[in-house]
Amino acid sequence: MLENLLSDIKDQALGAIDSNPEIPNKKLGDIMNIIGNATKEHVAKEAANSGGLGNLMNLFSDNDNNSNANSLQGNIMNSVTEGLTKNAGLNSSGASAAASVLIPMVLQ
Repeated sequence: MLENLLSDIKDQALGAIDSNPEIPNKKLGDIMNIIGNATKEHVAKEAANSGGLGNLMNLFSDNDNNSNANSLQGNIMNSVTEGLTKNAGLNSSGASAAASVLIPMVLQ
């Protein structure tokens, strides 16, 4: 399911990062893979927690996030930013910019 979502937003993602010279367009595939892997990892951990399903429902809804969903989103952002610097070769500024733009697109 997440793979389909990431595939569907890939064109939107390219448009969102196209104007940032710190995020090379040729890295989009790597970026989306890192986002997908980090999101799956954190969603799986949260689903295993008591009350986690409610937090996930909140995170992926159109409603404002509760504090637990905000924390989960922050954890995903941190993992993605770290993955982008370590595995996709982006500098910290480019990684943060990509995560800040693309994570909300995935979680909508």
